[in-house]
Amino acid sequence: MYENTAFPQTSPLIDSDLAAQLTPLLEKITTPLTLLAVVDKDSDTDRELAGFLNHFVSLSANLSCEFYAPGENLPLEQHIDCSFLPAVTVKRESSLQNVFFHGIPGGKEINAFVLSLYNCGGPGQKLSPFLKKKIEKLDKEFSMTVCVSLSCHHCANLVAACQYMALLNPHIKARAIDARLYPDFVAKEKIERVPLLIINGGTRILGDKSMEEVYSILKDL
Repeated sequence: MYENTAFPQTSPLIDSDLAAQLTPLLEKITTPLTLLAVVDKDSDTDRELAGFLNHFVSLSANLSCEFYAPGENLPLEQHIDCSFLPAVTVKRESSLQNVFFHGIPGGKEINAFVLSLYNCGGPGQKLSPFLKKKIEKLDKEFSMTVCVSLSCHHCANLVAACQYMALLNPHIKARAIDARLYPDFVAKEKIERVPLLIINGGTRILGDKSMEEVYSILKDL
């Protein structure tokens, strides 16, 4: 495991105004969460992500982060699926969660990043008990990939919805991928617009969807 001091301790993505906005939200996270990142210390993008995470966790007493080199923690890499680096997942106390970020969750995506942590370690967003129960009862395995752009106004909503579902149901995995960082993937999947939701590598849904809409799609697959 890398020492956190091997990477920048601050990020230009988190200025004083943003830090002031984030702090009261992060104070509501009462369950300790650890952000686990697989990063290549020689990659500028990976170092930028590490600096972002170091800065971000400094805003909350209940957040911490750990950095691993590719190949160093194979169980973690199997859990994350490190086909796309850099990669981040969340551990709540001793349990790895099925939410993943590939890229740097800056721009509009910081909203989804914060909401996922709030839903994981805080009181969580309000959700109707009926919808929550329906999501929890899904018994098929679903892997949801949301392809995003950091400037997209709709991407964060879809990421947050999918990742909240993954936090509620262990059969669901939800990852956000910053499409601009992975041109080969974009070319292979012929991605022209975002957000694009890819379910189990096949079903493709374009555009923002509510959690209820995503649930309806999953239950019919």
